[in-house]
Amino acid sequence: DKKKKDADKKKKDTDKKKQDADKKKKQDADKKKKDDDKKKKDADKKKKDTDKKKQDADKKKKQDADKIKRSKTLIRRRSKMQIKRKRMMIRRRKMQIRRKKTQIKRSKTLIRRRSKMQI
Repeated sequence: DKKKKDADKKKKDTDKKKQDADKKKKQDADKKKKDDDKKKKDADKKKKDTDKKKQDADKKKKQDADKIKRSKTLIRRRSKMQIKRKRMMIRRRKMQIRRKKTQIKRSKTLIRRRSKMQI
């Protein structure tokens, strides 16, 4: 009877130890899985942040390039306008000079005619 009790007790202890070992194994596996998931999540987040930074940098670079292009275009347009204005001014001056010359010629001929008329 005593041997049977000892055997039962031994069996219970063995079963309990086995259960505890299984439980510990499961806990360790769960912890490892959790740690792996966290590492993966962190890596994904880091990658996402890096990609976003790269995208932002590319966007800024493109904006700067567009800005430079726009400013160059504006400068080109302005210089064209300035050239047009200068040409117009030159044209006006030429016309003024031409008018003055014709006026002088007219007045000279008028003077000549008057002097002839008087004589």
